[in-house]
Amino acid sequence: GRLAGAGDDGGLLVHPGFQHLQLAVDAGLAGQEQRALHERRVVIVTLVNKEGVHIVIGVKRHEVVDAFANADEAKALFKVETLDEALDALEETGILAAITNGAEGSVIVTPSGRINVAAKLVGDVVETTGAGDLYAAGFLYGLTQGFDLESCGELGSLCAGEVISHMGGRPERDLADLADEFGLL
Repeated sequence: GRLAGAGDDGGLLVHPGFQHLQLAVDAGLAGQEQRALHERRVVIVTLVNKEGVHIVIGVKRHEVVDAFANADEAKALFKVETLDEALDALEETGILAAITNGAEGSVIVTPSGRINVAAKLVGDVVETTGAGDLYAAGFLYGLTQGFDLESCGELGSLCAGEVISHMGGRPERDLADLADEFGLL
């Protein structure tokens, strides 16, 4: 999934959903990030457009390799009304994306289809600060460990479920122990 690439006529092609974010990507890949790109590491970049929509993407050598957003952010990013329309647009980009949708769980989008993952509650919902970040952290951990995508989503959901069970955006329980309790590690 490239945000931008050369067209047949040498002109720049930018996927319509990313047009307004391309400059932010380029600006976000400065300094330390440039060195990481040359070392073939994935750089995590948070993009915020003028409407305040933010999306977290992993970039490797100027190619988007994954993206994380909630349902509202995904709809706003592609300027569509429904989550299904946003998911369709994400499928067209060819990138791996995980879209969280609160109590409905999450949807992992790949070029070849979607995987629905149920939310995992660890306790009562107290507040949602940090839920998206912890979902992404759990998902990416699973991905780096070679887990299948559904297991990555389940691990992300579990991490998010832990952080929303108390005040504050940092986990209070050891996430490895929690994942082990749930049979995910």
